[in-house]
Parts: sequence; structure tokens; C-alpha cells
Amino acid sequence: MKKTAYTVRALLLTSLMVVFVSCGGQRPETLKDIKVSTETVDGDIYLNLNADLDFGNIVFPSFSIPVIDPKTNDEVGTVALLPVAGGLTQLSIDANISVLADINPESVSLPNGGLVPFIANNPAVKIDLGNGAQLYLTASQDVYAIGVALPISGLDSIGSGVGMPINFFPVFTIDEAISTVGLFTSPNAGENGLAFVSDVSAYVPSQEEEAFTKSTLAFAVQRQEEQVELDYNEQIPKRSIENYINNRLLKMHWRKTRLRR
Repeated sequence: MKKTAYTVRALLLTSLMVVFVSCGGQRPETLKDIKVSTETVDGDIYLNLNADLDFGNIVFPSFSIPVIDPKTNDEVGTVALLPVAGGLTQLSIDANISVLADINPESVSLPNGGLVPFIANNPAVKIDLGNGAQLYLTASQDVYAIGVALPISGLDSIGSGVGMPINFFPVFTIDEAISTVGLFTSPNAGENGLAFVSDVSAYVPSQEEEAFTKSTLAFAVQRQEEQVELDYNEQIPKRSIENYINNRLLKMHWRKTRLRR
């Protein structure tokens, strides 16, 4: 009986999204689908990204945040986290990425101080979305990556239990987008949450297409011929911490926990 109970529990832990890790060769459970599209309007490129995430019975807070251009104070997009059909959570990013690319790049980090997945040490535009949330964009001639970090107060208890800053980001490939979604943790309240980054290079118009030039999306530092090289390495904590996080998330799933923002 003990062996059977352990087997059932192990199967549940593997099958639920809370593992945040895809099994080799299988479609990842956390990131169910991603759709990316771009549209050129009056020379500016507008990007729309919708990622369907499966968190089992864990209900993430719903919100929509405006993306404000810090130079003009104009709204140039939105970031939203909303429930959708089938018990999924949809993360949406809509933004005029041409406007954002006019902002000077800088070194960026997650709210817990860790490296932003994929972007790592590359210079990137960072937009403050309020309450610790951040939007990131890095680009060069042929590379474009966009992502968000969203602190979730309902995950602070996991961070305090881990007791140190941890990044937990496996890498997924769906369609032509290479993406990562996972958790960042910290013992400090307000520095725990969900982050998502995607390499959307395949969806951005090429230089040969009408109304697109290198300067449209390349930042000042890339105009000096410095190229972005994304870091696709997974960020996975050591096994004991991974198991602790998985177990905490599994308990949240069983309790049908509603997380507070």
C-alpha cells in the first residue's frame, strides 16, 4: 500500500504543471500554447503574444497593466494575466516594440536579483509596470526577445521556505518560439513571482520587408555593431530545492489555492 500511494503521488507530481519541467520528448505541461503575431503600422511594429499556461487548480490573480513609454508617458501596450477556457491562464503581451526600442538599454535583472532568462547579461530595455512588475525587451539585427516578471505575493511563502534567491526556468519550444516560463523566489516579500521570456525573432519582419530598417528595432548599443546572443540554458535549482518547490505547488493545487497579487 505504501508503494502504491507513493507511485500515485509521483505520477500526480509528474503530470501536473506544477513540476515546471517538461519530460524529455514530451510536450511541456506548463506552457500549453503560444501565439505570436506582428503588424506594421505607419512604420512601427506592433507585437501580440498570447501564452496559455496550465497551473492545474492554482488560480493566479487576474490583471491588466498598461505599458507606459517613460519618455512620453503614452500608453504603448498592455500586459495581462487572465483565466481562459479549459482552466488555463493566459499571459498576453501587446506592445509597440518600435517605440520601446527607442529607450536606452541597460543591465537588467529579475525582482529577486537573478539573471533574466535568455537575456542574461545582454543590455535590454526595462519598463516598470508598477508593483515590482517589469517588461523586458532586447534586440539586435536578427535577435528579438521579450518577457515579463510579475511578482505574486501568494508565492512569498515559497520564497521564505526556500530561504534564498532561486530561478526555476525550463525552456520550451512551440511553433517557432523558444520560450521559458517559471518561478523566481526570494526570502524577501515582493520578490517572488512568475516570469516569462520568449525569443520571437522568427515573427519579427526581416530587413528586406517593406517599412523595416535596422534602426527600427536595434538599440543604440547594437547600432555600434554589438550583437545580442541569447542564453538558452535552463535555470534549474538543485534537486532538493526543486522538490521542495514542487511539493509546495502540489499542495496549492490540491487546495485549489487562489493566489493574491
